[in-house]
Amino acid sequence: MNIKGLFLLLSLIICIPELFAQTYIISGEKCRIHSELLNEDREYWISLPKEYNEDAGKDRTYPVIYLLDAEKNFQILLGVQQTLVRGFHDETSPSIIVGITNTDRPRDMTPSFSAEKHHGRDIFQTSGKSENFTAFLLKELKPWIESTYRTNKQSTIIGHSLTALFVVNTLIHHTDAFDNYVALDPSLWWDQFKVYKEARELLKHKDLRNKKVFIGSSREDKEGDAKNRTYTIRDFCKTVLPETRSSGLVYDWKYYEDEGHGSMILPGMFDAFKFLYKDSTAHK
Repeated sequence: MNIKGLFLLLSLIICIPELFAQTYIISGEKCRIHSELLNEDREYWISLPKEYNEDAGKDRTYPVIYLLDAEKNFQILLGVQQTLVRGFHDETSPSIIVGITNTDRPRDMTPSFSAEKHHGRDIFQTSGKSENFTAFLLKELKPWIESTYRTNKQSTIIGHSLTALFVVNTLIHHTDAFDNYVALDPSLWWDQFKVYKEARELLKHKDLRNKKVFIGSSREDKEGDAKNRTYTIRDFCKTVLPETRSSGLVYDWKYYEDEGHGSMILPGMFDAFKFLYKDSTAHK
């Protein structure tokens, strides 16, 4: 082999590590916190804005988004958030995202016990302990996040289905816990419409200034919209929320006629954040 050929071979060998070098795409970190109130360790996933540790962002504080059902929806929220903050025309604020995973979803997300079967299965036998989870969220996890990370004390909570029921219940009974509430297909049918009835009775008497609510609803169930899920959500948005006008609440809702209970999560999150961060007085 001549000198020229040898030089070319050596160049290729030197370049190969660069061609196949691996870098990691980091979207978040799994953490654990021990809850004295729940008597168990709880896992949360956290994602910081990309500029959080850069010189340009080290003096900034950030709002926090608390996402329930993190094991299912964490990556969806990251994608929505990254889409809306990029470019020259940012449509939302860079945020710290805290995803909370489930250990016993029916136990933690429902405000009352129900022995109902779901598709023939007994999955609600531990239901009705959401106040315990609320205490963990507000007295342990939220203070820990606010003391550990640079937050600006502005917060949003997001839930879907049973966890969206938890979001609405929190709005009713712990109104000052968060600034923004996002409930996607909330299970307002739970326990003979318990939370729906309480919302109708209590929300109109509360001071809801500086609070924002977004509700998303998917199309009717093909088998007859069991428990009137969609109808109840629509009625909540059309009759209960308008009764809060004098309270100062800013709200919006959307019916996704082309999306099912699972597929509406992505467009629901996208529309929710466009609403939360737009300068609008619609429905106020």
